[in-house]
Amino acid sequence: CSPAHCSPAGSPVSVRSMITHCERAQKVLVSPAKTIMKSSVLIPTYNSARTIEATLESVLSQTAAPYEILVMDDGSTDNTVQLLNRYLPRITVFQQRNQGVAQARNILCERSAGDLLAFLDHDDIWHPDYLATQQKLVAAHPKGVAFFTGHQNFRGYGNYAWKDTPSAAPTTVEVVAPLDFIKRFNKAPGAFTSMSYCCIPKRVLNQLGQNPFCAEVSGCDDVMLYHRLVIIGPIVYNPSPLAAYRITAGAQSASLIKAVEKAVRALELLKPAFEAQ
Repeated sequence: CSPAHCSPAGSPVSVRSMITHCERAQKVLVSPAKTIMKSSVLIPTYNSARTIEATLESVLSQTAAPYEILVMDDGSTDNTVQLLNRYLPRITVFQQRNQGVAQARNILCERSAGDLLAFLDHDDIWHPDYLATQQKLVAAHPKGVAFFTGHQNFRGYGNYAWKDTPSAAPTTVEVVAPLDFIKRFNKAPGAFTSMSYCCIPKRVLNQLGQNPFCAEVSGCDDVMLYHRLVIIGPIVYNPSPLAAYRITAGAQSASLIKAVEKAVRALELLKPAFEAQ
């Protein structure tokens, strides 16, 4: 911007006018830098030697690379930690004595530095487009508090082979209002039964305090979390099956009676929060 600009009468313009003119010109000429969403992948693990490598490989194969991959080993007694160490420095590994999945998740959340927290259990697998799809969902629905994709169930300890590109198929994204989500979850929770296909903006999770996952109901801490989140806002769901949910005989999800007991306790703990609304 040249200092030789003059007023219509020929007298020099003021310094303030020159500065204002330059600032306006800069705003026109220089476009603001695009903000890049940073995704933190959070993986709690315990005795996962048979599955953890397939899980990590699915994360490392994402078309939208994560900002960081944080893994908390919850006191494994097999060779899980040795396998994790093979992936250093591409991942960051933490260790604690066995305290349960809820506490592992709490510590991972606290140590994460990303804008979007992408949770993944140690035996599940993501489609390569999973993170890219979730990032687009978050950008398109800024009022959402949790973002889910569809999933496929599979059995055994083998890898999961994606047969097509589900993210390329046309889908209808649902924005599920809080009350509708509660009714839907308690009638048919299948679409929302695992953190492995759930992402939560960190700014949202921070509203729940230091320990968003309740250690008292560890293993059903996700059930309690979902019901706390809907007090804040809606759930966003993309039905494209972009996660593969592993079912094995020894999986925690197979212990149905114990899981139901914890789910009931989670709802009891939620009662005061809902009565206050």
